[in-house]
Amino acid sequence: MDTNTRWWIVIILVTLVSAWVVIVQPLMAPKGTEPFKLGLDLKGGVRVVLRAQTEKLPPDKQREWKPENMASVVDIVERRVNRLGVTESVVARQGQDRILVELPGVVDEQEALRLIQTTAQLEFWYLPSVQSDRNPMARYRLEVRKEGLQEITTIYDTVQQKEVDIAEFLQEQKVRAQERGEQNPVVTGADLKPTCKLVYDQVGRPQVSFEFNADGARRFADFTRKHVGEILAIVLDNRIISAPRVNEAILGGKGVIEGNFTAKEAAELATLLNSGALPVPLEIIQTTKVGATLGKESVRQSLWAGVVGLGLVLLFMVGYYLLPGVLASVALGLYTLYSLAAYKALGVVFTVPGIAGFILSIGMAVDANILIFERMKEELRSGKTLKAAIDDGFKRAFTAIFDSNVCTIITSLILFALGTGAAKGFALMLMIGVAISMFTAITVTRTMLWTLVSFGIGNDPRLFGLGRQWQTHVDIIGKRNLWFALSGTFIAIGVIAWAIGGLRLGVDFAGGSELQLRFNQPVTARQVQSTLSRAGFSDARAVVGEGNLVFVRTREITTEEKERIKTALSTLGSLEEQSFVQVGGIVSREQTRNALIAVILSEALILLYLAVRFAIGGIREGFKFGVAAVIALVHDVLVLVGTFSIMGKLRGWEVDALFVTAMLTLIGFSVHDTIVVFDRIRENLRNRTRGETFASIANKSILQTFARSINTSLTVVLTLLALLILGSPVVKLFTIALLVGVITGTYSSIFNAAPVVVWWEEIAQRRGLRPAEPRVAASAPAEATVKRDGAPAVSAGAGETGLTTKPRPKRRRRA
Repeated sequence: MDTNTRWWIVIILVTLVSAWVVIVQPLMAPKGTEPFKLGLDLKGGVRVVLRAQTEKLPPDKQREWKPENMASVVDIVERRVNRLGVTESVVARQGQDRILVELPGVVDEQEALRLIQTTAQLEFWYLPSVQSDRNPMARYRLEVRKEGLQEITTIYDTVQQKEVDIAEFLQEQKVRAQERGEQNPVVTGADLKPTCKLVYDQVGRPQVSFEFNADGARRFADFTRKHVGEILAIVLDNRIISAPRVNEAILGGKGVIEGNFTAKEAAELATLLNSGALPVPLEIIQTTKVGATLGKESVRQSLWAGVVGLGLVLLFMVGYYLLPGVLASVALGLYTLYSLAAYKALGVVFTVPGIAGFILSIGMAVDANILIFERMKEELRSGKTLKAAIDDGFKRAFTAIFDSNVCTIITSLILFALGTGAAKGFALMLMIGVAISMFTAITVTRTMLWTLVSFGIGNDPRLFGLGRQWQTHVDIIGKRNLWFALSGTFIAIGVIAWAIGGLRLGVDFAGGSELQLRFNQPVTARQVQSTLSRAGFSDARAVVGEGNLVFVRTREITTEEKERIKTALSTLGSLEEQSFVQVGGIVSREQTRNALIAVILSEALILLYLAVRFAIGGIREGFKFGVAAVIALVHDVLVLVGTFSIMGKLRGWEVDALFVTAMLTLIGFSVHDTIVVFDRIRENLRNRTRGETFASIANKSILQTFARSINTSLTVVLTLLALLILGSPVVKLFTIALLVGVITGTYSSIFNAAPVVVWWEEIAQRRGLRPAEPRVAASAPAEATVKRDGAPAVSAGAGETGLTTKPRPKRRRRA
């Protein structure tokens, strides 16, 4: 069995499994079951308002409590919600002591609420008054009784012959420890690293593994070293869940919690410990089931835009690349099928922005195919046979594809590790897309091409679109000061607009007001949203709940503006105001900080990776490529922020949570295109001829990859234009942000990244760090020619054909 046949078997098996997951399983599911998990905007869910019960705090803590402490409570609740696997959820502060939580598509509502409310105050208590090996005559002893299937550990007073209250007993132990100059509790859940997880002992009993931070590990080691043979109780929310005897000093800062758990209980405890303990109890004061905020119309618009965008991409690929374009279209269909199967298997939650992102990924998935096809055409023009051109085209394009996708995966892994909620979901989808696009472009397309060639189909080189080529003769490197000036001018204008308040933060960041109304008749979210837009509140978000309740969240408004909203909505029916409160942003400070850390860390790792991969002459030489790529990336981000700052001043554009997603998408796209240019520079440097300067090589490399840069961007732009014109208004600004990012990313890859590398090289030469190079004009591409019978003719210039030189004759040795 040859390699091609084996790959066909793999492709067929993967396709059949994906078709089963995406098509067959939904048909076999019970009626009314959704084929994919849908977010709050498409399906609805549960809306809960929680109140901080500060009156239940001890008197000293009540005096210390401030409204500002609610920020930490919101962060903890948000972490718990994210660890429940509920993505695209909403967690926001409401008023002085309340938290709003919206959970899309929760399977077990009561279980989710219980986990959110649980205080999860974990403490390790030293019990000097309890009977132990070192103190067998102590007054108290541990007793275990059964309540159903659960074992409850209690404290028994041997003098008064009764069970004692745990809270009072622990307070007594605290005083006893203080008398001995020791701290009690010894350590708490605040000393744990967020790495707790469910594990099993040797006989299969569930436990929770934990690890202390440096300070907690030190205190825990000191205590266990001094108190071998005594009791150290593990207390959760004033309930002793385990009271082991210290058998030896525990110096590693790691351990397990045993408590007769079920696997589910142990997993829940690990989740609670990782998210942190709530500093105050929470009570539920309102629970409402809410409907979809956008509904079927938005889905229909997005899907229709996706179909049109996909059609435009397919038409372009077939029209420009002919036979390879047809095969790429088939591979793109398989990419869509495989991606949907992966999303369904991993439980990805679909929202309208998520659908838009998936449609965009389809446009970006042809990127690898374009790189391969352009290289194949180049090999054919250089005079190679079709089989050789296919092999070399895939082989030589692979380095650029590999490097660019590794950089994307680096960014995705960091975002997944540091991000929360939507950022994690976006990172996961990005990684899935990269893996699947690599498989479809490199494996599926290549296998189909080889099969056609082996059957004698498609052996005519004219079927590969050799005559279709973007051409330019501009001396890009020579005019680099012009490009730098253009970029600098626009960035400066954007920074000025930003400085004078042009960048407007939306409700997601800045928070705002929430108005709760009750209508006397049913209304839909779409009716409310349309009415609000006509009244001048287009930024408002409406959620419709059971009992004809409507929740309107918008920017911070005055009482007069609130009355305007009520007047406008009264056209839908009689209404009654239920409440009017201020709400915090759903993008917390921690999320914003983590996103910034993730971006900075990913840029640093990308810089190091490129420094290693492009180290022609050493890491120091490769470092300039990494720095140039990061500079181009920063340029793109500044242009995008500047654009929204300018338009925020002129048209009132706001920055919301989707803007962050757009910026993260931009990071991946910008690096992709830059690496394509750098990859060709790397190749040409390895094959440089006598007299070629670094600047001429860089200019030649840009011109050789010009068609790839334009085509990869064009397919994405076509998809975005379809989304912008035909898609849901909800993602309009998101789509514009992506469109700006794609255009500026293409610009910086061509006109900024390589010129920065050349500028760096010339500075090194002026400082004497590198020998001066001969001054020659940058090469421009000569147009490729094609014979009448379709056989490729070698062009005279390097241009799109690549560098072709005659081998140097060997010198004869003198006798």
